Amino acid sequence: MAGRKVAHNQDYILWERFKKGDRQALSEIYHNCYHPLYHYGLRIVNRPAFIKDNIQELFIDLVNGLSGLGPTDNIRIYLWASFRRKIIHKLKNNQTFSYSDHEDPVFNDHLDDSPEEHIILSEEHTNNAHKIREAMKNLGSRERETIYLKFYRNMTNGEIAEILEVQTTSVSKLLYRAMNTLRECYNREVS
Repeated sequence: MAGRKVAHNQDYILWERFKKGDRQALSEIYHNCYHPLYHYGLRIVNRPAFIKDNIQELFIDLVNGLSGLGPTDNIRIYLWASFRRKIIHKLKNNQTFSYSDHEDPVFNDHLDDSPEEHIILSEEHTNNAHKIREAMKNLGSRERETIYLKFYRNMTNGEIAEILEVQTTSVSKLLYRAMNTLRECYNREVS
């Protein structure tokens, strides 16, 4: 967040309360961020216990280092970047873990269709989801992570850049390459 002016929004105010030792603010941040951190962590390494332990460690580190925390106007991005650094650091020190390839759930939002339409749409969704999962296997871990953050977590390129600790232009390039690879692989699957 270097060089960025911090607005006094709700996240900023909550973060400042937390930095002053407000237990209610800590509880609110933990409650709001635990599950998104957990699911993001599983994208990096599919080890639930490892991810849970690292979330706990992240919050312990935050509480123990209150005086050294900087300001933020986006707690989610601040925590995701910190959490990612923590996990990557541990992965580098323990080469037995790797990025996860677990499958994403397929959601069907066509509840008003007839039973026959529902079955057809469900089969099409399942078939398309399978093709996309297969195409995703052709992406590098960094590209998969970028796709996840962009399309599954609806983050901006700037937010992704902060989490990955790269320039926004690098995120754009990663997304461009990933989308081209996905398109090519998907089209091969369809052919």
